[in-house]
Amino acid sequence: MKSRLASVVLCVIAFILSLVLMLHLIELSGHTPPDVGDGTKTDPTQVTDPVSDSTPEDVSVLVTSEDGVLALAKESRDFITRLATGTDKNYTTALPKLIQKWQNAADYLSENQNPAGAEVYRTLAEVFDTISSTPFADTADFNARMPEFLNALDTAYAGLTDQNELLFPMLDTGASGDCALACLSVFRQQIVKPGTITVTFTGEISMGDYLNKNDYYDKYAETGVNPLGGVSPVLLTDDISFAALDAPLTTSTEPTVAASAAFRGKKVDTYATYLKEAGFDVISLSGCHLRDFGDAGYEDTKAALEKAGLTVAENGKIAYFDAAAGKTAILSYNLIGQGDVRYTEVPKAQIAEARENGAKLVIVYFHTSSVSGDNQASAAMANTLRDAADNGADLVLCSHSPEWLGILEQEHDGIRTPLLLSPGPLSYGADLNAGTTRAYLVSQTFTMADSPAAPGTLRIFPIDNHSVGADKTCAPELFLDSETAQELANELYAALPEYAGRLTEGALNFVQITK
Repeated sequence: MKSRLASVVLCVIAFILSLVLMLHLIELSGHTPPDVGDGTKTDPTQVTDPVSDSTPEDVSVLVTSEDGVLALAKESRDFITRLATGTDKNYTTALPKLIQKWQNAADYLSENQNPAGAEVYRTLAEVFDTISSTPFADTADFNARMPEFLNALDTAYAGLTDQNELLFPMLDTGASGDCALACLSVFRQQIVKPGTITVTFTGEISMGDYLNKNDYYDKYAETGVNPLGGVSPVLLTDDISFAALDAPLTTSTEPTVAASAAFRGKKVDTYATYLKEAGFDVISLSGCHLRDFGDAGYEDTKAALEKAGLTVAENGKIAYFDAAAGKTAILSYNLIGQGDVRYTEVPKAQIAEARENGAKLVIVYFHTSSVSGDNQASAAMANTLRDAADNGADLVLCSHSPEWLGILEQEHDGIRTPLLLSPGPLSYGADLNAGTTRAYLVSQTFTMADSPAAPGTLRIFPIDNHSVGADKTCAPELFLDSETAQELANELYAALPEYAGRLTEGALNFVQITK
């Protein structure tokens, strides 16, 4: 009797378990797992729409449909765009998952008779896996490896003539295209070393509305397009980006001087924000036209920049910036109108004051047009920069000239201090019918463990500033093709032929791509 009762109880229990299992299977049959993701177990309530902009890298990497490939194409383009604009500073987290997705997409496309598409994703995976697993060693390594990567992508894309291009992240694989800039951003982040400070200096910038063409510059504020975004891969991946503003940001409409180059801005906060978002940290107000709208225009400019979170370096004053590796002082001087004279004593005293206040790195900037008739720096101008170095400055900068004036070095106490005489205007609309269309960024790394700071690698980035006759007037872009870089190199090495401390061929690291 007991055995029969036990059998009945067991049967009832088995029946109940079978019902529970059947209901669970029915529920599962109606649930479609995500087809793009990382292949790990995830909480289905946490899976996001792979086509949306919200955390696309957190969804599944299993690519099992055309829709999954389409979602991956969008995610890939978004990721490359963020890298190319310098806005993704955490690529080491997202990239491994994306590489796995590209590999899975290649497998899916290969199994579904799409070998050309499979080759695109396989090549993307290989290129970025190589960059991630074997970091760029230096500028020469970047210059040497980039053509191989870009040519491999070119070859892969060439096979897509009869394929659905929406399924693939169609990247610009040119020497200055988004893929090259994405790799440049990775390279910049890879070479950052603890205990160093990298400073990037650019030519002068005019932001706002041209006084006699008020409807021109306003397009950047109205459209929300940052005209300086093209140089962000460099500016956003250093410690301090420094530039001089040439003209005010003010809502005033009445200039106090009859200057045809005077600027103002209807949307001053927008233009100041553009400077910050592009990657600038410190802006000098020692430019020619900062007081073209009087003291009120100057104060408007200062207030807009500080509101945007920028450090302002005012004429004759010391500004401080706290970089990760140490406190930095920036000294800024306007020498326009002083003639061809040496300017030594004020910088000397303020350099000493900055050191006493704990500055581990001292940058001195001069705004001066003191040049000879052939657009070469005058002896007084060069000696003013030398004096600043001899008095303890770690980096000495100068701008105003629309031409490249060259780079010198000044040796003092065993340290060779860079003297950058003028990199040409970065984004300069004061005269839309004149001036060069080319300039450069210069990036100098300092090792802060020593005292004083020891200058390391100095890198040059060629720029096309579109200052004349282009749709993107005054919107500079990195221009990495080797021909342009070589022209710039030849001119810089030929500059200042009779000056002591001029750089000889091979002293500069030009970031360029030969393709």
